Amino acid sequence: MIAPSFPSRRLILLLVAVAMMAAAVTVAMDGVPYEPIYHIRPPKNWVNDPNGPYRDPVTGKVHLYMQYNPNGPLWGDIAWYHVTSEDYVKWTRPESPVAVWADRWYDKWGAYSGTMMNNNYSEPVMVYTCTEPENIQRQCIANPPKSDLHGKRTLDTLVKSPLNVIMSEDMIPGIVATENFRDPTEWSQNSANAEPRLTAREKA
Repeated sequence: MIAPSFPSRRLILLLVAVAMMAAAVTVAMDGVPYEPIYHIRPPKNWVNDPNGPYRDPVTGKVHLYMQYNPNGPLWGDIAWYHVTSEDYVKWTRPESPVAVWADRWYDKWGAYSGTMMNNNYSEPVMVYTCTEPENIQRQCIANPPKSDLHGKRTLDTLVKSPLNVIMSEDMIPGIVATENFRDPTEWSQNSANAEPRLTAREKA
């Protein structure tokens, strides 16, 4: 018969210390228990997939966007939530933190994940997966209004391009799964000649 093994006293003390440290860092400054202090999140509702971050070359401010349901705690009605930081540690929510809503025919099912990049004029542009009913996924863009770019550069609100949709399934030879054609990002073949190219993945 094999005698049962018990954790050593040193291991028990280590586990207790780790538990105490975990408890210490799960009480936020506002006193809400079990709230991660350094985790970025909205005050309520569903959140997933960070998009960005994007450092504004003019202001130096970091802009982080994320997938967000403005209407409830479960996944759905996906929009883009926005926070900013000067140091990647302390984050600020704008007064109206939803930068992009799912409100057009081509993204009624959600403004899914994407990225922020600079266009050929060194201006920020959001590239995202616009999803219409029946989960048809295509790629769209949105930009800060000129008044913001030449003003405070808050990047709080992004205006969808009248050219949307910019990449659809009929532009991609051989695509078979329009319900998994998403997550566009920037790619350059030659870093010495960094002309941006747009790519999106199709899940196998």
